Amino acid sequence: SLAVWYASHSMIAWSSPSTRPLTLTRHTHAVHPSPELSDIEAFVRGTFSEAILRSLHPRTQIEITMQVLEDDGAILSTAINATTLALVNAGIPMRAMVVACSAAFVPQRGAAALSAVSPFSSAAKPHDEEESLLVLNPTLEQRAAARACFTIAFDSSLRDILATRCSGSFSEHELAHTIESCREQCSEILTFIRQTLDAIE
Repeated sequence: SLAVWYASHSMIAWSSPSTRPLTLTRHTHAVHPSPELSDIEAFVRGTFSEAILRSLHPRTQIEITMQVLEDDGAILSTAINATTLALVNAGIPMRAMVVACSAAFVPQRGAAALSAVSPFSSAAKPHDEEESLLVLNPTLEQRAAARACFTIAFDSSLRDILATRCSGSFSEHELAHTIESCREQCSEILTFIRQTLDAIE
């Protein structure tokens, strides 16, 4: 039989004034996670379900607990990258490491003061005539102002897309541009992950 694994998630009390501490465990019926937390868990669990070599650990439970100290906007991709670090550090065998990046198309006036901004003007903008910028790792405010948001997860070869989460209005050309920009960003994140694991060892 395959190993069974759980993804649980909690918010620290002082991380957001609108949240209270909540620890989610799939085998505890007393806890009722919010739809947002359940969505994060489902995405993380689905992304790693095929990456983990569960057949090598029969009759084993693998449980990942994520604690969010602060949500600045890229919580989903951060959860993916942190889970990869935790699994590799714990010696859990995987087919490949998983790395993710978040992005958003933000009106140019709202894309200031961010670590990574990629200028991009869509040829067809039926819903917004204003030029948009593709922002990598957007903040909460930028996500709120965005007309389209993405989270894209790759394997460590950066060739295969393992999972995507998209919302809003965007063209096929914008999606292709987003995938390539996230792929480049994930290459840098992967280098950081490897350096971090080397430092731990």
